[in-house]
Amino acid sequence: MDKKKLLEGLENGGSKVETRAVFDIYFERMGVYIAGRYNKLTRNISQTPWSFGDEEEEQEQQEQEQQERGKEIGNSVQEMIGIVLKDYFQFTSCNFSAAGREDIDVRMLGRGRPFMMELTNAKKINFDSKLFVEMQAKINQNKNVIITDLQMSSKNDMSILKKGAEYHKKVYSCIVWTEKELNENQIEKINSMKEFVIDQGTPLRVLHRRAVGIRKKMIHDLNCRRLRKHSNFYIVTLTTQAGT
Repeated sequence: MDKKKLLEGLENGGSKVETRAVFDIYFERMGVYIAGRYNKLTRNISQTPWSFGDEEEEQEQQEQEQQERGKEIGNSVQEMIGIVLKDYFQFTSCNFSAAGREDIDVRMLGRGRPFMMELTNAKKINFDSKLFVEMQAKINQNKNVIITDLQMSSKNDMSILKKGAEYHKKVYSCIVWTEKELNENQIEKINSMKEFVIDQGTPLRVLHRRAVGIRKKMIHDLNCRRLRKHSNFYIVTLTTQAGT
């Protein structure tokens, strides 16, 4: 509408409003970030809950299931940590991120994998170091997931965690059988392959959370050696870009 006509309309009283204006106002706290390291001591839980449909529907279903089973621990690293943190922070939802991801049937040992959780709309946020020790002890009671170094963090640390994971290298070893025995020249040719790119299809293990597609992945090193003399079995070791 022209500004002049608008002013004329206001001066003349304008048109009568027949419907009331209704406003909904919501207040939410900015994300709260928690960091630490986790060890996964079992081979039958995933890092995060599996999702096969709409994210909102999946979240509602998970919350309903959690209410039905009360304080029962979930089947993922995220749930085992989150169910304890929720008692303290009283958040509505959370987002779990880590420096990489192990398969569901792989343990996570050693110093532990760095992780962070973004807590949405937390009602309580001020906790001293003693309470973090208490939270950590309660989480570690489940015996499947053990965490260390639980502490407050920041959104900036989340960006560093995600960016750093992209540059990690992973080492994989497997036993390979060939129909015909490889000669020394063939093995030498395999071992000469360095720093090459492959087209990787979406792995089956992540189809539940990632779109099907082809992604470029770097193979930094490839090594092949006989398992034993005059055998068709070989140990192949690959050093690859994370996520390969």
